Amino acid sequence: MLLTWLEAIPGIVIGNFAQVLVYPLNPVQRLYWLYLVSSLVMAVLAWLLYRRREGREGFLSFCFPREVWGHPSAWLDVRYFFVHQTLRVWIYGALVVSISLGTAGLLEAPLRWLLPGADAGLAPPSPAQRAILTLVSVALVDLAQFATHMLQHRVPLLWEFHRVHHSPPVLHPLSNYREHPVDNLSYALANGTVVGITTAGVAGLMGCELRTVDVVGVNLFHFAFNFLGYNLRHSHIWLAWPSWLGYVLGSPAYHQIHHSTDPRHLNRNFAFIFPIWDRLFDSLYLPREPERLTFGLGDGSEADYDAVLKLYWLPFARIARGAHRAPIAAETSAPSGYAGDDGSPAGP
Repeated sequence: MLLTWLEAIPGIVIGNFAQVLVYPLNPVQRLYWLYLVSSLVMAVLAWLLYRRREGREGFLSFCFPREVWGHPSAWLDVRYFFVHQTLRVWIYGALVVSISLGTAGLLEAPLRWLLPGADAGLAPPSPAQRAILTLVSVALVDLAQFATHMLQHRVPLLWEFHRVHHSPPVLHPLSNYREHPVDNLSYALANGTVVGITTAGVAGLMGCELRTVDVVGVNLFHFAFNFLGYNLRHSHIWLAWPSWLGYVLGSPAYHQIHHSTDPRHLNRNFAFIFPIWDRLFDSLYLPREPERLTFGLGDGSEADYDAVLKLYWLPFARIARGAHRAPIAAETSAPSGYAGDDGSPAGP
């Protein structure tokens, strides 16, 4: 049995690597060609605005500056992307599905006892139900991701693994994939559990299947979020939404603030899609004007994360020698550019 399994590993690895190569053809992936094209179009718009403001020209040098794409960290992200995604494809998807099915199965019996009507079989949702489920399902998953992300910053042990994601001193789209497997497992646990609870809850409370309004097989809100410049979130290109939209949907600049080393930005903007979670938990920072940002860990330790294997084992080594601690807490008072509780920008 063991020998058979070992013999199968090369074929599995090759198959997973092939899946990674076709990410641009898979709408579920952030690197889907349509999301890349839309991000490029938005980069052009940002360049036109940037050029008009500061009199600079040259789209290629603006979009692909040498200080970013020539940086060793950028090419480490490229190498890590292929290695880690090949392994992640094998583990993450199956784990989310297993947790979802297991959670739904555990809740099925209590729901049938509390709601006898749930025994009657599941009907397809009506158009109105489907519209509601589209928003509710993505909002619950986003809330679970927000909570997980906040814990990764507040719990020293979890932060040690999340440091890997914050270690790049320059950002480009593949920096999004610089995540430690422990981070992946944390999100898989959160996402799988919420999907399982939602599936069982919809079946018990509404008596219908969990179906959403999809575009190319992706939840409408996820599609819109990915289409609206997702791949600029991990980049140097500043693009922020108008103030009212900034409260509804996270912009690329919104997430870049999260990666900033500026003390004003620490422990801000944890949400992935909906900034409402940050507003509710007092961690929202919406800038009024473009800000010049530097990325990384802010303590000079970015240089330690300089090899693929180090991205995997360095967190364990730091924990073993007791070096782990949570990042410095964000300022308690609203910093300049922070949108206050009344919805208006702080300060004059």
